Amino acid sequence: MRNKYIFTAFLLFFIISCLSCIASRAISRRENEKEIFAFDLDEDNKHISLSICEEQPDYMVFRITSNNKNQITYPRRTKDSWSKFTYSYYFRGGGANNEGLDLNYLSFIIDNKTYKLYDEYSAVNDHTLVGLIIENIETEEKIDYRDISNSRKGSLIELRYNDKILHESD
Repeated sequence: MRNKYIFTAFLLFFIISCLSCIASRAISRRENEKEIFAFDLDEDNKHISLSICEEQPDYMVFRITSNNKNQITYPRRTKDSWSKFTYSYYFRGGGANNEGLDLNYLSFIIDNKTYKLYDEYSAVNDHTLVGLIIENIETEEKIDYRDISNSRKGSLIELRYNDKILHESD
């Protein structure tokens, strides 16, 4: 009988966690936005997303949501939002024989901290790393939040040929 209660409690906890994650995703974008890159963090049901609006006025917005609340929305005002982000990449083709790489980064600054989304693929081990690095500009302290749950949706590659966003080489 005790095992039945433990199982029921575990099942309820799992269902509530799943519903919380789904709700967090739902508030991470508006109706007219398309999520082009997103992933979940295991800690606190956090959802990291990058969305674009293709309607006029078009814009790009970064969000961190957790437990049905927006924790960070950048930029708050969407006017000229494209100019607030910098995209960079490195591509070396040729597959595993040439140690192929496809490294994609999107960075921006909020309150003396650099935020850097990364989407890195290595052909050698056929592995992709996705995450967010937050670095304090003054102390140079870095925190790396990785997509541990393989929840990645989309790719930063979509920004590679977008002429609205600043490219590091520009």
